[in-house]
Amino acid sequence: MGDQQETTLEFVAGVAVADGCFGIYLRQIRKGYWLAEPRFIISMKDAETMNVVAETMKRYDLPVYIYETSKGLIEVKVVGLKRCKRVAEALLPYLTGQKRRAG
Repeated sequence: MGDQQETTLEFVAGVAVADGCFGIYLRQIRKGYWLAEPRFIISMKDAETMNVVAETMKRYDLPVYIYETSKGLIEVKVVGLKRCKRVAEALLPYLTGQKRRAG
């Protein structure tokens, strides 16, 4: 980022409001048994922005996993109840609109 100011959680929350979501992913682990996984995901094609988001989250000691999907989207993902709770608590003061009400 060069001479720019240090990126904050407020920036991450802004990206999350525009391109992210908190949700529950259901997956079948065997016949008749399902697992509900809380997830926080931000996805977009702008790799530079996604790297800034991931590095900012790491700097604030938040869990994060970044990867590229088969469709060329870059995703920052957090999976698991405790991890998603940490992210939600860190970002909640900066979220707006529906995402703030969901918290």
